[in-house]
Parts: sequence; structure tokens; C-alpha cells
Amino acid sequence: MLAAFAGFVVAVLTGLILVAGREWNGPQHAWAWGTCSALSLVLSITGFLTYNYLIGKWTTIYDNQRIVIGSALTPIAQEAVNHNPGMTIEQLIFDADGRFDLVWMRDSVLYNAMYLLAAYMIAVISLTICLLSLLHAFNCRGRNKGAVRPQKDEAASYS
Repeated sequence: MLAAFAGFVVAVLTGLILVAGREWNGPQHAWAWGTCSALSLVLSITGFLTYNYLIGKWTTIYDNQRIVIGSALTPIAQEAVNHNPGMTIEQLIFDADGRFDLVWMRDSVLYNAMYLLAAYMIAVISLTICLLSLLHAFNCRGRNKGAVRPQKDEAASYS
């Protein structure tokens, strides 16, 4: 579901940037497109690193699947941890018979899942903006500043 949503957002974003690129395509716009590309690259790297950090912090493997875990334990799970200070996440899940709602507060799981989604979307969207802006920057720089475009009827006579 996440990949499909990200793909949809990227498709819409691509269309918006292509429209902007048609409007702002002169040599004087190359610097703006290049700056947009550089800033987007920094944001994409930040999003990617944040996402990978949060994956390690807020997920675990259970039953051969990666799951999002919460930050706040339920009172039952907190009591179990207090009695067994060395208890691991896997042991908590096992003791709860795989019922995550007995281990973590629902709000904390949703909170962590939303932050993971945000970091992922920032990384993907920023990388898309970076690449498209870079292409527009090269396109703008490649235009001959002194060239005059032929009129529509002159262009048709060349074919």
C-alpha cells in the first residue's frame, strides 16, 4: 500500500514539475532548477537516513514479518518488564501470544507508523524533485542564449 501511494504521489508530482518546466525553461532559470535539485537532494538524504534509523528503532521481526512497534508499553507489558528487566521485545510479543495490543499502546504504534510513512515519503518525493529539477537545469543550460526560435509556419516548411 505504501509503495502504491508513493508511486501515485510521484506521478502527480512529475506532471506538476513538467508543467513548471515548460513555463520556466530559459537559460536564466537554470540556476533556480539547480538550486531546487541540490536542496531536494539534501532533503532526500535526510529523509532516507531518518527512515532507516526509525526502521531500526520502531520495528521488529515477528513471524518472519517486519512490524511497527510502539514506544509506550501497556500497563500489563510494563509490569512484565518491571519483573524481568532483561526481557526483550521478542519475549514480550511471545508472552502476549502475538497480540501486539497487549504489549504497546495503540496510539504509540500509530504515531510511530505515521512518522515512518512521513520519512519514507519525504525521501521518495524529494528524490523525484531532485532528479526532475536536475533534468530541467540541464535543459535550460543547454539552450543557446542567442538563438531565435523559428515561427510556427517556418518550422512547418522544414519538414
